Amino acid sequence: MSGAAPLRVLSLGYARGLWGPPDAEDVLRLTEYGRRVDRYVHVVHALRGHGLEPRTVNGVMEAIPTNARTRPGSFAALLRLGGGILRGGGFSLVQAQDPTFTGAAAHLLGRKYGLPVNVCVYGSDPFDPHWVGTHWTNRLGAPVGRTVLARAAGVQVDGLMTARSLAAAGIPAERIRVKPMIPANLGAFFALPRPRPGGGGPVRLLFVGRLHHQKNLPLLARVFQRVAAAAGREVELHVVGAGPEERRFRDLVRAGGVDGRVVMRGALGREGVVEAFGGADLLVLTSNYEGNPRVLMEAAAAGLPIVTTAVGGSDEWVEDGVSGYVVPIGDGEAHADRVLRLVRNPALRARMGEAVRAAAVARVAGASDPAHQVRIWEELARGSGGNPPAARG
Repeated sequence: MSGAAPLRVLSLGYARGLWGPPDAEDVLRLTEYGRRVDRYVHVVHALRGHGLEPRTVNGVMEAIPTNARTRPGSFAALLRLGGGILRGGGFSLVQAQDPTFTGAAAHLLGRKYGLPVNVCVYGSDPFDPHWVGTHWTNRLGAPVGRTVLARAAGVQVDGLMTARSLAAAGIPAERIRVKPMIPANLGAFFALPRPRPGGGGPVRLLFVGRLHHQKNLPLLARVFQRVAAAAGREVELHVVGAGPEERRFRDLVRAGGVDGRVVMRGALGREGVVEAFGGADLLVLTSNYEGNPRVLMEAAAAGLPIVTTAVGGSDEWVEDGVSGYVVPIGDGEAHADRVLRLVRNPALRARMGEAVRAAAVARVAGASDPAHQVRIWEELARGSGGNPPAARG
C-alpha cells in the first residue's frame, strides 16, 4: 500500500469468479487490489444454488457469499454481513459494484458507520434512458440508483461517455473518477494474426456477450437477416455467449430464415474466446447500453473492425469511419449498411483492422495499473477532491 494510513475496503458486488481457478479474471484483478491495501473484503451477491463458501483468495483478500434463497434475501444479507464486518471498526470506505442493488446496501452501511461510499457505474447508469427503458426492473431501480449516486462520496466509471452523462445529470464532476477494466489476458488478443488465417470462405461476423435484453438481440437478428439477404456472398454470424434470451434469439433467426448461417457457440472459456476472435472478420455489437465493454477492447486488440451502437466505450475504441462504425442505438438499417460495407470490401476490413489495433496499443498502455484503483480509494478515504474533472479523461 502506498499511503501511510491503513486502507481497509469493504466491497459489495457480484464477483462469483473469485471461486474460479487461479487465473480467473476476478481472481487476478481483485487479488492485485488486495495486495495493495491492509484489508480487502468482498461480499458477493450469491444464491444458495451457487454452492459457495467463504474463502480467502490468494492469501490476501476475503470473499464472502451472501448465500440467500432470493434476491431480496441477498440484499438483507449484504446489510447483515457488511454490518458485522464494519462493526469491528477500522475500515476506510465501502465500495459498490452498481448503483441500484449493491449501491443501495453500501449507501445504508456508509450512513450507519460514517464511511465514504464509492459506487461503480459500469453499464448500469440510472440516468441513461436506454438503460432505464430496456427492462421494467431498471425503471424500478433508477430512482434508487440516482439517489445513491447523488449522495456517494465517489462515483467510478469505466468510460468517458458515462462520465459525461453523469456530469450532465448533476453529479459533481470532481466526484467522478474514470478507471477502465482492462481484461487481464488482452495480450493474447494482440498476438492474433490479422487478417485471419485462411481468410477464404464466408465472411465471419462475431458477436460476444451475455444473451440478455441489454444486448438487443432482436436487433442483432434483424441486422444479420438484412446482411445475409443483401451480401451477395456467404456470410456467417458466430454468437459466443449464453443467457436468458438464447431461446428467443434462436426463434428469431429461425423465423428470419438465417438459422443455417448462425453458429451458436455457447459460453466459451478464455482460450475459446480468443480463438473465436482469431477466426472472425469483424465484430458486431447491438447493445442498448454499456459502460466500457470488454468486447470492444478485445476486438480492438485483435485487430477486428467494429460496428457498434453508440454505447459507452464506443467513442473510445472506435473512430467512426476509420477503425469501424458507430451507429445510433436501435437503428437496424444503419447497422446493416455499415456491416455490408465491410462484408463487401476486404481491403476496407484490413485497413480498419490495422487502425483499430494501433489505437488500442496506445490506449491500453498503463490503463490496467491496479495502483490506479488504490489511489481512488486513498483519495476518498482522505476526503480529497480526487481527479481533475472526468471530462478531461
